[in-house]
Amino acid sequence: MHSIYSEASLTIVAAAGNNPDYGLPGVSSRSRRPQKLVQVGEHAIVEMYPYICSSLQSSRWGSRAWTYQEGFLSSRRLIFDDQQVSLVCADAFYAESFTHRVEHLQINEDLNFSSLFFNTANHSRLRPDKLIRKCVEEYTKRSLSHDSDALSACLGIFNRFFASHGGAQIWGATLFPPRLTMELAWYHPSPVCRRDDFPSWSWLGWKGPVRHNPRWDTEFPMLHVQVSVNGQWMSLDDYLLFGMNTTTKPWDAPRFLKLSGSFVSLNLFDGVPPALKDVEECPEVGFHALLALSEHVSQALRIYPDSDSLKKENLARCVALVAGLRKWTDLSWHFHCLLLEPVGDIFQRVGIASSIIPGFEPHQLLCDPSGRTRVHDDSMDLMGQYKITWTPLWESDAKRGSIVVE
Repeated sequence: MHSIYSEASLTIVAAAGNNPDYGLPGVSSRSRRPQKLVQVGEHAIVEMYPYICSSLQSSRWGSRAWTYQEGFLSSRRLIFDDQQVSLVCADAFYAESFTHRVEHLQINEDLNFSSLFFNTANHSRLRPDKLIRKCVEEYTKRSLSHDSDALSACLGIFNRFFASHGGAQIWGATLFPPRLTMELAWYHPSPVCRRDDFPSWSWLGWKGPVRHNPRWDTEFPMLHVQVSVNGQWMSLDDYLLFGMNTTTKPWDAPRFLKLSGSFVSLNLFDGVPPALKDVEECPEVGFHALLALSEHVSQALRIYPDSDSLKKENLARCVALVAGLRKWTDLSWHFHCLLLEPVGDIFQRVGIASSIIPGFEPHQLLCDPSGRTRVHDDSMDLMGQYKITWTPLWESDAKRGSIVVE
């Protein structure tokens, strides 16, 4: 689909109505809503319709997953809504209700088309891996009538990026050269439902909005990932060179991953640790965990469940595999680990434990191992006071190993 939309001279967007039989107002038998006009003496006051981006975002068209690639990949969009016809391209915006041209800067800053359409100025500053994350975040806000279409409805966007930058995707997880890493540390702001047609380690395997930590960068991976092809384990490099010849269709891609890395112990809390009850951004419901920095200090993590039915007994059975790490201060870390529950001989992802707590940095969320007393990281003296070494306790106690995830 990427070549059809991107090479088309014009894409007609039917943004009016809630079904395909609604037609194009002003062209079909359906009329448009008249523009209101009031005459005051010699002056005429004319109603200005809402900006088209507002109409699109509230429309059925703007909520459908299939139409995301239609708007994103097209270079020119002729948009029909119930009020007027508008034209949106990379450089300007025109609408019937007013005659002046809206320049490129206003498209970027004022009209906020970036969540609907690809815009060269908006996106050219981003690396392809970061841009594809933004696309995934926007795409997963939308709905599908059939969950089995989750991959097909966004393949055009992936193919557009790969045609320009190289790389590939495995069940929605992108691989960009030269350093091939698989993006697995996404999370859900709130729990969602499972899509059984797709692997649990892929965001496609879950029905709902996805987010990525803006400070997390795949140039600092903590996992070694292998894929299963015809019963043999392959590195990601070998899979791109040799394995993809045996799985040419996207839905024939490997479902099983062998993840090798560091497994850590977490102290789980059903709710918020007592030391953090005064932190409004830490919800009192849900799960949190403490990560040991020393025998006297731990760092708080928030658990973002994938499933809306996840219970504490499920978490207690999980292993925690470090997926992302970046040192923030001498006493704290940006930290993400996958929570993986055993199902027979394999594991399935059920969530992520992360230092992402909106409004706070990791060094502001330190407490004692019981979670009862807050520790304030305001001085290097704490290194000696709490006996924290340059190698934190969680790292020295971590176990190296491998598991198979589906």
